Parts: sequence; structure tokens; C-alpha cells
Amino acid sequence: ADRHPAARRDGRGAGGVGGRRDEAARVLAEGQQRLLDGGVRFEAAPVAIDAAATLGRDDPAAVVAAETAKPILERLDARPFLAILDVVGSPG
Repeated sequence: ADRHPAARRDGRGAGGVGGRRDEAARVLAEGQQRLLDGGVRFEAAPVAIDAAATLGRDDPAAVVAAETAKPILERLDARPFLAILDVVGSPG
């Protein structure tokens, strides 16, 4: 199908393996927030892609990360990142 290779519905991405989904969600959310707090907005946006790929696009933490990232990417007109976010970050 027309999916980015990072898109995984099973939540078996990097930190989500071995039942550590809560830990993965926490680490991703904290990382994104630290980048935002530090004024590094663009670098905070790809965390949403990682969250969706790691936790699954329907996970509440991934949804929040995507909702945070999308306006940043839109303001920057970062179309390639928006396209990836649309594929991996849209609830399925």
C-alpha cells in the first residue's frame, strides 16, 4: 500500500517492544516537550512520526504528538514531513 515504512500498526517500533509502551510514550512526550521548551520547534515535529511508528497511530500519546507537530510543519511548509505525518500519524 501507499504507506511509509515507519508506519506500524502493531506498536512494535523501537521503544514499544517488549511491552514497554508506557515508557516509550513517556520518553517520546518528554523529548518532544524538551525540544519545544528549548525553542527547537522543527526538531520537535519528527518526534510525532517516531511516536506514531513506535506506539501506533491510534495511541493517545501519538495522536497528541501529531496534533502538536502538524501546525509546526505547516508553518514551515515542510511538505515531505507533512506527507509522512499524514501517513503514519493519522488515526487509522
